[in-house]
Amino acid sequence: MIYPEFINNKPIGVVAPSCGITDELDKVRFENAAKKLKEKGVETIFGPNVFKSDIKGASASASERAREFNDMVSDPVIGAIVSATGGDYMCEMLDYVDFDAVKKNPKWFMGYSDNTSLTFSITTLTDVASIYFDNYGSFGMEPWHKAVDSTFNFLYGNYGKTLTLDSYKKHESNFKKYVTGLETYLTDTDVKYKAYENGKITDELSFSGRVIGGCVDLISFLAGTKYEDFLGFIQRYKQDKVILYLESFVGNSEETVRILWRLKNLGWFEDLSGVIIGRPTFVSSDYEVEYEEAVLRGLDGRVKNVVFGADIGHRLPQFSMINGSYATIDVKDFSARLTQELI
Repeated sequence: MIYPEFINNKPIGVVAPSCGITDELDKVRFENAAKKLKEKGVETIFGPNVFKSDIKGASASASERAREFNDMVSDPVIGAIVSATGGDYMCEMLDYVDFDAVKKNPKWFMGYSDNTSLTFSITTLTDVASIYFDNYGSFGMEPWHKAVDSTFNFLYGNYGKTLTLDSYKKHESNFKKYVTGLETYLTDTDVKYKAYENGKITDELSFSGRVIGGCVDLISFLAGTKYEDFLGFIQRYKQDKVILYLESFVGNSEETVRILWRLKNLGWFEDLSGVIIGRPTFVSSDYEVEYEEAVLRGLDGRVKNVVFGADIGHRLPQFSMINGSYATIDVKDFSARLTQELI
């Protein structure tokens, strides 16, 4: 596994590989993020598409978005690259991404949701580690939530080669509109982990492996294309085994069963150490099938260890998931500890 260097005092480059930032309150948040990072000795360099929305649903054309990313990858001044936001059309720019340059110039790339298109592709195709975590705007909240603080400290190098995260006490129940643009996470719901071993609920569970994953909505259509090599990733790290983590934005139970059926038939569940499921966002079902039930049905007994309710995904806060790291998750009494090692 190739681990990029920590940024220390190098600038963070911000790109818009999907949507751009045009809302005034989002701009306030970005301005404050740049200010707060500068106070910590880290400058921000915004790419040319960050504050644009030239195409419906996208900051710019697919080739222009990829050029922005490729330029940041090749720029020796940039210490890490962070996505401005998510969206729907990041997949379009994959046709123009220089993955050879990504491997030759390894840098941390961070983002989540639609950014799965890059984080999952980068790590499975090039063996360069990436970070699945909130986008650049999170650095603009007042005050920083513990999740944001730990992510910055990891990127800066303050934690060295081990990142240990304990599950949070509360999470957001739904999306809330900004009033000032500087809001922190508005948590109001208890975090509750749930573990299964061999299909049965267990009070305690622990397993380890190379961790990789993202938003299952995006992974569902990346799977089987030239922009992912999950089966190759499993083979390259078969001595360590692999933990697949998934979180869902849509969360429809029937669609979840279909997506997992497809992944099962592509061979994704044959030799995993375990699966970690983040909190789903918009849960629904036409047949009153609970989301947890749908996931277990889709996995079809192929995975020994399964964890639900993890601090991953759109119901913030979330863990900084270091794709490619060697991870151990310990679940006990409805909470968890996740240790990720750069080995």
